[in-house]
Amino acid sequence: MCFPLFTALGSLLLLFSFVLELFILIGQLSNKVFLRDLFFGSAWNTGQNTRYNLALWNYCSGDASGTVNSCAHPTPAFNWANTPGISNMLQSQANSGLINNLFLAMFILFFIACGWSLLIWLASIPICCFRHRVFGYSMSTLTLINFFVMLAALILSLVMVLSGVRDITAYEGWNAHAGNLLWITIGATISLLLASVFFSCGSAGGKSRNKKKRKDDDKNGYNDYASFLPYTTDPTYQDNIRGGYANGQYQQQNSETPVTGNQGLATGSPHPNETQDYQQTTVPHGYQTPTLEPANLPRQN
Repeated sequence: MCFPLFTALGSLLLLFSFVLELFILIGQLSNKVFLRDLFFGSAWNTGQNTRYNLALWNYCSGDASGTVNSCAHPTPAFNWANTPGISNMLQSQANSGLINNLFLAMFILFFIACGWSLLIWLASIPICCFRHRVFGYSMSTLTLINFFVMLAALILSLVMVLSGVRDITAYEGWNAHAGNLLWITIGATISLLLASVFFSCGSAGGKSRNKKKRKDDDKNGYNDYASFLPYTTDPTYQDNIRGGYANGQYQQQNSETPVTGNQGLATGSPHPNETQDYQQTTVPHGYQTPTLEPANLPRQN
């Protein structure tokens, strides 16, 4: 029960993470409702009555009240410092090769995380039908790798947003704040971490449950099998045997050489040439039948 439940929860968290990452990729691709509201940061100047919303592909411009008028053509790994009205304030960042490479790395990491989340989620759907723990550990490892990819993208986005807010607000009349895509990135990262934990818990829970079940099955199987044995290891039976020896029921005056099968009696027998049949008891394989010593025969005059 633990393995299917935790695996299902991990799969749902993977789906949730994929949807959030998809929102990051499609933010501000067009001036449509909902899409234009997805951005990493926003900068505005009340005196100029202008606002710029910055996303992964481009920027959208509008008035200071928040109304978006238009969105620029999408550009992969868009450098926010190249936004008109901001580029004159952040000229060094706009022409920096390091900043451009950081935006490119962030762009690539978001795409890798989104595609990897989709593939892992599709692979996790049939995992609930399998009982092998190796599938759960594999899903946990793959999800954890994707978590580190998303964590790297989150760190880069935090650096870009916070440094951009600091640099823009340093100029008089300008204000800036982080956008909702930054919080969406944090949510996607946490979802991947929780999914990896659920996959691990499901595998660990299934392992303990299977071990306990195997021990109970072995114990029950042995008890059923022991009822057919001619000489059981039941403590009550052993106590009766010991009690019988103590009362003299199984005492023998003289010890004789054990005899099995159709063989002559030992040297101490009064009829050395006489043979006697002894019935051999067939016991299950793996158990050795104890050999009983024959009692003394009565002397004949």
